Amino acid sequence: CELKFIKTHEYNYAGEIFTHIEIETVIDGLATVAEYDKFGNYLNGDLGGIIAKIEPEGIAKSLDEDRHFSVLGSIDLDAPISANEDLEEVTLKIFSNAISDGIIENGRQEIIEANENYSIVKFTSGHTNKSDFQEQDNSKYLETSEKFNLNSEALLSINPTPTLAGLSDEEKVQELLDFTYNYIDYQFTLDASLNEIIDTQKGDCTEYAQLFVSLARLNQIPAREVSGLVYNYGSKKPGFFGHAWAEVFLNG
Repeated sequence: CELKFIKTHEYNYAGEIFTHIEIETVIDGLATVAEYDKFGNYLNGDLGGIIAKIEPEGIAKSLDEDRHFSVLGSIDLDAPISANEDLEEVTLKIFSNAISDGIIENGRQEIIEANENYSIVKFTSGHTNKSDFQEQDNSKYLETSEKFNLNSEALLSINPTPTLAGLSDEEKVQELLDFTYNYIDYQFTLDASLNEIIDTQKGDCTEYAQLFVSLARLNQIPAREVSGLVYNYGSKKPGFFGHAWAEVFLNG
């Protein structure tokens, strides 16, 4: 067995730096590449062309759940994009056969082309394009599922029902955003079930989105989790990284 260090990836979230280490392992001439956190925990990897990642068993086996980025990945740029630049859109050609699987198209990101060698993705500033979320039958975004388990006793126990009474849907969304932000302490997490999120009160962007979407649906607000790429505005290591967030449908 031969181990080869390839590079490190650093991610800055809320002022905290998270480091992942990319390692190549060669066994009997077969090379595999994987990322590990600083504690040596496996995060994701390419096993002979098969992309492997860690997920809760129920979600990994479900064919109904959307496929999202479950771990942060980065696309480095040679030079930073200035925050003062008046850019309305950015188009990236990404040489990966899996990146498009983790991008949910909406008003700010669109997959122009995807094949086994690369993907071309356009990112638009703000929400100038109409999201397909607005054009769909949104009843499915009120449904329970393995990931957004509205029957969870743990979820029902923390639902902030008293603070939502008499509020408009817009006000409910803000209350639920504040509740989710205050409930979870940020910690990089290798995907967690809804009950695990509620129990540990820890998670990263995917856990924030999962809890918020579950609470929104529980309170009759259509919501979905979205994933894609966002720019980090870093001066030393500028680039895009995988992120997850939530969308809600209001005043439909």
